[in-house]
Amino acid sequence: MSTEQPSPENQKEPHSSRITFKVYGHPRSKGSAHAFVVPGKNGGRPRAIVTQAPSGDAGKNLRNWEQLIGTAAQQFAQQGRFFPKGTPVAVEFWFYFTRPQSKKARTPMVVMPDWDKLSRSVCDAMQKVLFQDDCQITTAVVRKRYTAGASHVLIAVEQDWAACDESMEVPDGSSGQGAGWFSHGS
Repeated sequence: MSTEQPSPENQKEPHSSRITFKVYGHPRSKGSAHAFVVPGKNGGRPRAIVTQAPSGDAGKNLRNWEQLIGTAAQQFAQQGRFFPKGTPVAVEFWFYFTRPQSKKARTPMVVMPDWDKLSRSVCDAMQKVLFQDDCQITTAVVRKRYTAGASHVLIAVEQDWAACDESMEVPDGSSGQGAGWFSHGS
């Protein structure tokens, strides 16, 4: 198994077809960094403090989750399926959580974890594996659902061709395909 990472130098053209894969496990969210200022002691200079990911068991669970995602993504990267720097990328995530017995079927998952923090852990795990930097993500679709089966995530990654189409400057309905976004037919 090669450990060489794909890069723009060893792959000239971005991979153009959709990459899809499923990772079983309890999806973990990645919290936001928090910053605050602590006053200096005895009139000294104030210090900025930045807190990051959780520590202990929560941090270990997050690292294990990101490792599962990264390992699954690495299989595609080793096949040359990689989106080099400068390539716009679209991602789609379907997070499935085993439905608790207390929840009835068809109950929407309107509880924590938040969709954006779930996405952050997956994007960070795929960074430098399927794409160089998560700033390349120009479109994201995220869903979270209950399932009767095992918890998992379905992941799709592809080149975002629409990101290059300047005629799609909407959703105000003035041009492109955006007329009626979120309008439910009204």
